[in-house]
Order: sequence, then C-alpha cells, then structure tokens
Amino acid sequence: MTAKDIMEADFVCVQPDMPLKQAAELMTEQHTLLLPVIDEEGRGYGILMEVDLLRVVLPKYLDNLASLNFLPESCDLFDLDTKVANLKVRDVIGDRELYTISEDTKAMEIAHIMLTEQISSVAVEKDGKIIGLVTRGNLVRHIFEYTLCEEEQQ
Repeated sequence: MTAKDIMEADFVCVQPDMPLKQAAELMTEQHTLLLPVIDEEGRGYGILMEVDLLRVVLPKYLDNLASLNFLPESCDLFDLDTKVANLKVRDVIGDRELYTISEDTKAMEIAHIMLTEQISSVAVEKDGKIIGLVTRGNLVRHIFEYTLCEEEQQ
C-alpha cells in the first residue's frame, strides 16, 4: 500500500495570496484544522494551521503571562476586523513547510514520518506538483482496513 492508494486526490487547499479571512472561513466550513498552501504552479508553499489563526488574535508577547483574567471584560487587545482585513495567508504561516512525499512512498514509511516529524498530514508530490494529501486519519483507516481484509481472506 502506497501514498497513491491512500491519498485524497480531491483535497481543499489555499494559495499564499488568498485573504486570511477567506482561508479561515474555508477552514471552518471544511471542519479542518489545517490547509495545505499551494502556489499557482501547484507546488507546496507551506501549511496554514488553526494555531496561525489564533496567533493573529493573540500576540506572542502575551504567552509569557500566566493568565489574562486581570483584564477587564471591556478591554479589547485587538480589532479583529481591522487586523485581518489586509492579511494574506502567506503573512501568517511563517516558515512551516508542507512536508511532501512521493506517490510510491509506502504506508509504514508515511506513518514513521508522521510520528517522527510530529505532523498530521503529508502532501503527495509528482513531477514537482502536489497531487494529493494523506492525513493521519486516512492512513489509520487504510492500514486497518487493509489489515482486516487480509485477516478475513485467510
């Protein structure tokens, strides 16, 4: 079983220049925690994660505080509409790369990569273009379906 057998060929992605608000809406509509970012040529550019969206509303310098409970309810540290209006996906994804594999990468190798790299998805690449996506959920489903089918046939 290889990436080609497991991957979702019809996956949702965003482009680097897409408005962040549109990408956030897409993420919400698709009930996903991450979206691959693919450039106009179909190459992997990065990955947009829900943590990137949270970072827009809560600046990193506040991480050092144990709690924000001391702030009055009326205190707004950010004006979300103004802040997000001009942001593009590329502005918030940082340097996190989209991890890519070839379509002939074996399932166990994909599992090993996900565990050692602590990632939840990999993009499948062919001839320099992203052609599919393998998530942990896809991988687990396929491994156990394949294993169960093998056991039932014996």
